[in-house]
Amino acid sequence: EISDVRWSVSSTVFGDLTCRRQRDMSLYGTSDKSGFVVMIQPSRKGSKPSYLVFATRGRESKNIRLTVESLDFNDDVAFKQEVIAAAPGLQPSKTCQGLALGDGETDAHHIYWNRAKQVFQSWSL
Repeated sequence: EISDVRWSVSSTVFGDLTCRRQRDMSLYGTSDKSGFVVMIQPSRKGSKPSYLVFATRGRESKNIRLTVESLDFNDDVAFKQEVIAAAPGLQPSKTCQGLALGDGETDAHHIYWNRAKQVFQSWSL
């Protein structure tokens, strides 16, 4: 259970995160118990939000940013092989988008929609 989260409303971003060509919403918050929490609210009616939790160690909380990122990496074969190995279920897409949660100092957490499992997952290098 996720509790005591202080949501950063200014971190709200929108993108086609569930690969349905609709605008989904996401934002992050911090929790003393859980660390960084990313909430994703799909735009589809009746959909429940998804929550992903990340440890705060090694990250500067004042510099954390949530950004939408392209999943169109088909042209970079080496990168595609590295990412696919780290992120099972991730498929390159010209329309679907992912998220990056990072502080600019350490590798970001990349969040994507696993189409096969129909859940959000993350990877980082």
